[in-house]
Amino acid sequence: LASFPGDGVITAPPTGATAYSLAAGGPIVEPTAENLIVTPVCAHSLHAKPFVLHSTRVVGVRIAPGCRKTAWLSVDGGKAFRVQPGDWVECRRSQQVTQLIRLTGRSFYERIHQKLGRI
Repeated sequence: LASFPGDGVITAPPTGATAYSLAAGGPIVEPTAENLIVTPVCAHSLHAKPFVLHSTRVVGVRIAPGCRKTAWLSVDGGKAFRVQPGDWVECRRSQQVTQLIRLTGRSFYERIHQKLGRI
């Protein structure tokens, strides 16, 4: 799909790391959309753009074999794991489904408006 030098990449479902992805220049995606968001973080390229993919896609992320920088993998803000040059990490939809509960009567768009102001 793309290859770019940069500080990292975020892969997330709409209800996952949406705020983190948005801060890195990613899109706002409705939580009911069954998509996978891929957002480059501080890419050193004018051509690295965020993607919104179908939920059945598998996204592979590989650290370039000659990379001399230290790379880390963090899942949902948990413990970070060191990733070696040449390592391949796959991100895919889980077979497990999480049921979410709405605690207020406000819609997704009302919450976005409250948190981010006018969009």
